[in-house]
Amino acid sequence: MTPEEIIHRFGRVGPTLNLYPIENRLSDGARSLLGSDLVSRYPRMSGPGYLYGDPSNVGDLYEECASLAREYFQVDHALVHFLSGLHAMQSMISTLSEPGERIVSLGPDAGGHYATEQICRDFGHDVGLLPFDGVELRLDMDRLAELHRAVPSRFYYVDLSTALRVPDMEQMRNAVGSDALVCFDASHILGLLPVLYDLPDLWRHISLCTASTHKTFPGPQKAVMLSSDEKVAADMSEHLKFRVSSAHTNSVGALAVTFSELMDSRQAYARAVIANARRLAELLSDRGLCVVGEHFGFTETHQIWVLPPDDTQDPVDWGAQLQSCGIRASVVHLPAQGTSGLRLGTQELTRTGMDLDAMTEVADLTARALGGGDPEVIRKEVAALTARYVTVRTDFA
Repeated sequence: MTPEEIIHRFGRVGPTLNLYPIENRLSDGARSLLGSDLVSRYPRMSGPGYLYGDPSNVGDLYEECASLAREYFQVDHALVHFLSGLHAMQSMISTLSEPGERIVSLGPDAGGHYATEQICRDFGHDVGLLPFDGVELRLDMDRLAELHRAVPSRFYYVDLSTALRVPDMEQMRNAVGSDALVCFDASHILGLLPVLYDLPDLWRHISLCTASTHKTFPGPQKAVMLSSDEKVAADMSEHLKFRVSSAHTNSVGALAVTFSELMDSRQAYARAVIANARRLAELLSDRGLCVVGEHFGFTETHQIWVLPPDDTQDPVDWGAQLQSCGIRASVVHLPAQGTSGLRLGTQELTRTGMDLDAMTEVADLTARALGGGDPEVIRKEVAALTARYVTVRTDFA
């Protein structure tokens, strides 16, 4: 293919209704920096016997981005150099773990990240599992306390990935004691942290938070580390040059723009995402779909879980019906009834201005697509709906 053909074919996603819980929409301002001259630039680096010059002072951008992150999340320390959630995870484990120690994390059956166990084993660690309540769909803190008394561990890692509810980190700290390292992967809920937790209080209970920046937080595909633990922050900073070389300065710029744009609306945006998720879940349930979590209001995050209608329906084939209708969605293993199902999210819908009323149209289209509606007809209706919501919002009242 020629450059022109590649640009024409892949340079734009067509009109789709995006219910992926792992994607979001950049603003035009943030997007403009991705293709700027920053894409080729490194910040100044120096030490005994070496100097990487930076006449343009782009290093100031890294400092500004970190400062904005600290303000946004009311935290003492922030590193903005990591390229992805997995990059941040591996950097955290390789820096903070001790050789061969046991790391206790969430299993995939409890909503943990699929890669955590393998990464830990690749680093030579044993792996334990955090106890999970499959009915309430959250960590079982009483069992965790019992586990810690029976088999004490130094390193606990809440790698939250598929989650309708969030753990009480103060309870977790009480369960494992003050000396344990408690790390938290908030990739899915980073943009919701300002309302899910009392942030100054949260940092007293955890040692470190890692998170990708393109899911509920609507920044570029990148990752951050946040901590108010002085020793942990110092250790991560000291080893940073061995964990990342190019931090992709253009993405640092886009991240800084996103922090700045949403600073005053960060709580209102988070509330709107969660409210839309709860409303959409309720509407899908009203339309006869098996939506998980009715007894606690369906969701506390941006995610919605929908189970296939019966055991004869292959979850992947069922979910593929959405794709054929122009609806972006994901099918993953859900920590409910031991099966795969739809994991949907409302963060991009909210980002483009869809409100509680718009969720009715979204629910109708989704239910019709899953019920075997005509893909051609539904795609046209999807295009008509998304055409009304093309402006990325940065102000949420």
